[in-house]
Amino acid sequence: MKRRRSRRVPVIPEPAAAVRKEVRLFSAVAHSTVGQSPVVPSLPGDPGSPTDEKRRFRALLNLQHWLWGCDVRHATGNRLLQQGLRRIQPPPGCRSPSVYLQPLPGGRTVILRGFGTVISETGTGAVFLPRHLPFPEWMPEFDATVESGRLPFVPDQLPPRIRPSGPETAAVRTLVVHLLRWIADWEQTALSQLGASDRDRSILNWSPEGRDFPAAMLPETWRRLAGRLEAAPSGSLAWFDLHEGVSHAWSEVA
Repeated sequence: MKRRRSRRVPVIPEPAAAVRKEVRLFSAVAHSTVGQSPVVPSLPGDPGSPTDEKRRFRALLNLQHWLWGCDVRHATGNRLLQQGLRRIQPPPGCRSPSVYLQPLPGGRTVILRGFGTVISETGTGAVFLPRHLPFPEWMPEFDATVESGRLPFVPDQLPPRIRPSGPETAAVRTLVVHLLRWIADWEQTALSQLGASDRDRSILNWSPEGRDFPAAMLPETWRRLAGRLEAAPSGSLAWFDLHEGVSHAWSEVA
């Protein structure tokens, strides 16, 4: 009798398996129907578990990085370049994707990387939002420009990150608010140029549960997040104050 060989169970690749739990936490999103308005996802500050609120933001930030990857590979061409971002190739010997930069008013710069996003301001510092750790990391005096020669092609090239506190909190909050509003404008432009169906297909390719993230609601979701953070009490980073479990990424400040 021949022995039956056991079948190997296929491994579901990132992001579908890794973020499945976080995506379910966004189940408050409902699809629009005729004569009804879409329901905005439950956001930090709405009723619910503080841990769930943090995970909702984590899932949304993870999805956004996936969408930027889809924009790079889009059938119409690299949309990051089409929208005016600058692509910087890695130095010789560095096996890493390119860095994309977007200058903003006020001496600010956004840097897009697969492992997270940086927003900096000349003379102030920079904030790093890790893709999988939903808390901003403060990098004082970090100049995220081409001229500085300090662009992060890999995570190890980021300077030591500090847990913001005191006066730093206000600077971090201001920079993150600018970043969230820039993301909202990015998704609004994507809807205008590509249509909701194109964006929804990209979202579904991210995860089967992507149906809980209607593309038409992404701009408003990011704007509401920015508004919540901007309206937080002085010294607070709103839902970002739920920082347990990620302090290993920070340096301690005397």
